[in-house]
Amino acid sequence: MHCREVAYEFNYAAGRADLVGLAHESEVHAFETKLSKWREALEQARRNACFAHYSYVALPARTADNALKAKEEFHRYGVGLVALDGQQGRLAIRPRRNAPLLPWLTQSALGFLLGK
Repeated sequence: MHCREVAYEFNYAAGRADLVGLAHESEVHAFETKLSKWREALEQARRNACFAHYSYVALPARTADNALKAKEEFHRYGVGLVALDGQQGRLAIRPRRNAPLLPWLTQSALGFLLGK
């Protein structure tokens, strides 16, 4: 998951993604970050699948360890989990690639990322 462009707080009608990134071939990655409320972040990450090809929850390592106990929920919804430790991130659960339900919103996210 290497993004060549990133932007913060992409707002859309159903919510706001904390971070969006652009990977190869115009794939949009969306990240929800929380300090402790991982279930809330998971629900928000599920909503981001309406526009993102890949959706993640990013949590401090200790909180991510707790969330890993419910990894079947992440798998069920195709959401990835990133465990953060200082400036480092470790992919704890790999997300499933989504076919965004709202391609026009994906295009909007791409425009947001590219500053258009």
